[in-house]
Amino acid sequence: MRSKKALINLIWAIVELVVATVTSFIVPHVIIHAFGSSVNGLVSSIKQFLNYIALVESGIGAIGRASLYKPLADGDNDVLSGNYRAIDNFYKKVAYIFLGYVAILAVLFPLLVNKDFDWSYTAILIVILAFSTFIQYYFGITNQTLVQSDQKKYISSGLRSLTLILNMLFTVMLVRLGASIHLVKIGSAMAYAVRPIILYYYVRGHYSIDKKAKPRKEILKQRWDGLAQHIAFFIHKNTDIAVLTVLANIKEVSVYSVYNLAIAGCSKVVNIFSSSLEPAFGNMIAKGEKETLKSRVSMCSTLTVQVAVVLFSTAAIVISPFIEIYTKGVTDVNYLRPTFGIIMLIAEAFYCIRLPYQSAVYAAGHFKQTRNGAIGEAALNILISVILVFKFGLIGVAVGTLVSMLFRTVQYIWYYHVRLIGEASGLKFEAKRLFVSAIEVAIYVFAARLIPQIHLDGYMTWFFYSVAVGIFCLIIAIVFSFIFYKSQVKGLMHIMRNLLKRK
Repeated sequence: MRSKKALINLIWAIVELVVATVTSFIVPHVIIHAFGSSVNGLVSSIKQFLNYIALVESGIGAIGRASLYKPLADGDNDVLSGNYRAIDNFYKKVAYIFLGYVAILAVLFPLLVNKDFDWSYTAILIVILAFSTFIQYYFGITNQTLVQSDQKKYISSGLRSLTLILNMLFTVMLVRLGASIHLVKIGSAMAYAVRPIILYYYVRGHYSIDKKAKPRKEILKQRWDGLAQHIAFFIHKNTDIAVLTVLANIKEVSVYSVYNLAIAGCSKVVNIFSSSLEPAFGNMIAKGEKETLKSRVSMCSTLTVQVAVVLFSTAAIVISPFIEIYTKGVTDVNYLRPTFGIIMLIAEAFYCIRLPYQSAVYAAGHFKQTRNGAIGEAALNILISVILVFKFGLIGVAVGTLVSMLFRTVQYIWYYHVRLIGEASGLKFEAKRLFVSAIEVAIYVFAARLIPQIHLDGYMTWFFYSVAVGIFCLIIAIVFSFIFYKSQVKGLMHIMRNLLKRK
């Protein structure tokens, strides 16, 4: 049953990924060409600063999921209701705090960009962009946490796909009607409000949550340990743009956000495997199935590494032609920064490689034990980015991200094998896998240099070129997998055969 749910989650995660990828390319493209790089950079920067409220969560998201795995597995509705109420009360408090934060941000943030935009222009835009975040905290996050813990992430994925499509349609329609950026983002806010509202009614109709149950506040005690993990994730997603906004300029933010479209797309592909399996890991840990956990994590990590190597190597080869096509006709800033793109791709690849181990650690609730690594990751990212941004700009920020990602990935792999599983011998396999992956990447780089330079003048020619490169990388990865990862490949094939038989 766990494998079936994981497969359904994976399929819907792929649907969500396809929708998110398509819409994430279309919406910024429309904004840049309709309003310019400065407005696109402003919107990206405001969104990142609004995300700072996530620090108030204190890492309760992962802790909340971990607290729900066991009562869901045991069918204990009393404990489930108490945990749900504690999480829900916490997020409602965050929603109210968010309103105060938005008021402060609307007053102060426009002062950072007053050379480019009027105070009222920026302040009103902040309030509009904040609306969907407030709705999410007040109505959506607790219910999203519940369905994900119950191995029903496909519900959340389906609803997010719907809201992304609505947002894209509203944006394109309003821009063509000549609407201002403020009206365009009001349309987006309406689209994003759909998801938490539907989730609210779904949970009310499918779970017997006792709304009068006493909140089990003791489950929140680990939030200070989870805070370190949360800050590290937050900094990974938000620090670069904040540093560029304060220490560089708003157009550099636009360059970063465009590159991040392609990089984030690759990351989401890899992430769907790990995020779809975290609830299953939690169920295994709750039932004490150590050997099953070891087997599943081993298969998942091998699949994750191979997918990451293929995707990010392909992206490194084709990202510059894509940027040229995507920003064709935009002359207010230079978007072609190949060195920056390569460094960010390597950094994100290391981030993706750690995801299966991170999922296992989160599912086990080991937040206190790994908080020092999270603090180190965050400190490295901020310190190196701030020091290097003055001399190297975007590249300096990328180096800070790369160093912190490498450090944290090594820490997660070590902790999983040595502390969580208690088998340090697993580190030898990790060293072997790193060596094999390095050989694969070397083959891709060598082959790319042999390919004659092709002029790509449109999205279709770029797409077919990218597919050809991706297929070549995939073939090499499959050959290497059957040579070096026989047991993991056999395990994955066995699971797939069983699922097909059940069908």
